[in-house]
Amino acid sequence: MRKITTSKTLTDLSNEDYHAIDAISASGLKMMSKSFKLYYLKSQLKRKRSGALDIGTALHESLLEPHLFNINNYSLTASETESLSCMINNGKLMFGDIFDNNTNELSCFYKNKDLGLMQKIRIDSYDPRAGIIYDLKSSKSDNAEDFAKDAYKYGYHIQCAFYIDVAKALGMKVNAFAFMVVPSVTPFEPFCVQATQELMEQGRSEYGELIDGFKEWLNQPSQPLQYKPLNLPTYIRKMLGLLD
Repeated sequence: MRKITTSKTLTDLSNEDYHAIDAISASGLKMMSKSFKLYYLKSQLKRKRSGALDIGTALHESLLEPHLFNINNYSLTASETESLSCMINNGKLMFGDIFDNNTNELSCFYKNKDLGLMQKIRIDSYDPRAGIIYDLKSSKSDNAEDFAKDAYKYGYHIQCAFYIDVAKALGMKVNAFAFMVVPSVTPFEPFCVQATQELMEQGRSEYGELIDGFKEWLNQPSQPLQYKPLNLPTYIRKMLGLLD
């Protein structure tokens, strides 16, 4: 993997090159939460094409780097292509002014000397005047309430805190973190949500524990599997009187 050893921000780094650079990232932290060994072996994992992933990637490229976007680069079904067309159109209508007037796809690298680790983030769009980090999401959620339920499930609280901390460590002005959400289901009506302090504090606590745990795991003579507790579902525990 390519390495960067000093703190810096880059505006001309491709998405592919960014992901090839060895450093702790928000997506890596989410993988750590599943298993330290899984994260350790991430470069060897195999994956299958996903239509949903292709749609999300194509949406990002079309809105954030329109000069690179070519629909023919994606293997989409007719139905997926139709959905993507609606998403791109509606996303431009809602968020085009934000993406047109700010710095998009900003790659940031921070050498955390306290942790002895390189950290990296790739900000979808950054407003340096207002100090706002924008993150574009495609989502099956079509309203803010449902998106909030998914946010914790998908580790968005970890992403928010990690992005803000790395950006601030690099001397960037950060006052808020906002998600620009474009639903992948009809009627494809975009909306915007802003991370609360409570959400970010929870994310900061969790990612700190993950990094500490991973460093401890690396220092073990062998890298063992981690076993997650498999308990009865909450509704069953309530039925049995095991929960109030």
